[in-house]
Amino acid sequence: MEARRRVYQQVVERDGGKCQSCGGPGQEVHEIIPRSRFASRTMMSCMVLRNMLCLCRKCHAEAATREQRTAMLLRLARLHGYDYSDPPWNEYVEAQ
Repeated sequence: MEARRRVYQQVVERDGGKCQSCGGPGQEVHEIIPRSRFASRTMMSCMVLRNMLCLCRKCHAEAATREQRTAMLLRLARLHGYDYSDPPWNEYVEAQ
């Protein structure tokens, strides 16, 4: 649990506590690609900075479509230089 809290704190710090969708206050940390899409399916497999961003509650509730996931990944790649060429990320960004 401590590792999870540490990663969440890093995400909030990286994103300046702002929703990365609307720019409002970010109250929640969103895992873009769900754990079920990772080979190991362990909690920590999806809890990496390149798979997480800060969102407000409203945007978090609306962040479940494939198009939204792709847009979020592309935003993080542009802002932070993250590489998404490996699974499971590549199936969301390869067509872009």
